[in-house]
Amino acid sequence: MSAFECQDISFWFTITDIADNIVTYKPTKVKVDKTAPLVTYFNYAINKNSVTFLFNITELNMDKVYYTPNGEEKAKTLCSGFKKDKTNPALLSCNRKMTFKSGHYVLAIEVKDKAGNSASKTAEFDIA
Repeated sequence: MSAFECQDISFWFTITDIADNIVTYKPTKVKVDKTAPLVTYFNYAINKNSVTFLFNITELNMDKVYYTPNGEEKAKTLCSGFKKDKTNPALLSCNRKMTFKSGHYVLAIEVKDKAGNSASKTAEFDIA
């Protein structure tokens, strides 16, 4: 599939049963995306009990940025709305401010596109 990266392809199914009945499903068009999002900038700033996360990402097929705090199993959404660059729609940015209770935090951050490709980052900080 790498030869078709960023191109549209179509696929369909034809099913035949033992009585020779044939059903053909209409073609479905999809865009091939095997490339992980590229995080060109990631930083975070702490102010008392709030943390502001800053991301610049290159991705045409962006889904969301997720975080999992302190080894929990369920990921939570960190960014779902992205600001697009006016000259290049693949350049995205997200600034998100969140409030945390006192404690030590290790956030596993996953930047994910709609095809399921992902890039990982980690944020570790203390809130007094």
